[in-house]
Amino acid sequence: IAGALLGLMRMAQGAHFLSDVVFSGLIVVGVAWVAHELIARRGGIAALSGAGRLAAISLICLAIGALSYFFYDRPVAIWAHGLPPRIHPAFEFVTLFGYARGYEIVTAVAFVLIFFLWSRGRVWAWRAAFVFLNVALSGLAVDVIKVIVARARPALFFGNGEYGFEWFRWGSAHWSFPSGHGQTAAALALSLTTIWPRLWPLWWLAALTIMSSRLVLGAHYPSDLLGGFYVALVAWWWLRPWYERRRRKLTETL
Repeated sequence: IAGALLGLMRMAQGAHFLSDVVFSGLIVVGVAWVAHELIARRGGIAALSGAGRLAAISLICLAIGALSYFFYDRPVAIWAHGLPPRIHPAFEFVTLFGYARGYEIVTAVAFVLIFFLWSRGRVWAWRAAFVFLNVALSGLAVDVIKVIVARARPALFFGNGEYGFEWFRWGSAHWSFPSGHGQTAAALALSLTTIWPRLWPLWWLAALTIMSSRLVLGAHYPSDLLGGFYVALVAWWWLRPWYERRRRKLTETL
């Protein structure tokens, strides 16, 4: 009831169409039903395996992303736009760690050097390749999706009110979704958590810091970051079992 009243209020304010509210309501109902089935009747996502678990996570990400797109992206962008400019230099430095090319070069060189010069340490060569593939493959997917969906960046929202997906537009101003920085940060965090699982808080704190820099700098909306995370998750989800089937040891015991 509270959600319906909030939707009516947003319509009265002229912020949304009826279809927006109905679509969000359907997503909420669907997610609630899936959550009840998974948690109350079937033991939660942990009880699922393989494609079933990925499908459940996909539905959750879709629901959160849709709610963010309709209700939270613009308020967060407006909040970030109002932050004092003096904090930008710090976040501009942090955001540099979200560029994929440096990680791809380092891991590719590490693989070649270790594989050919250190025969006893080839397990580390395959781990370097694992990080490289996670970052590179999910990065390619993000680049393709960006061009197809062509979502306007927050700068266009503040410049001329443009918001949403334009479809098949060329130019970085319309490459907001998914976030490449979000994808790179998530791919690294997932890869490093696989290799050194006990240090997972460190990896994810770094990833979230990089992602937050994109919001503060007005480069992305929250749902863009979620999209980048999801693409990285799917790549990691299929790549890790592929490695394990080839008996490549990924996890290092500290």
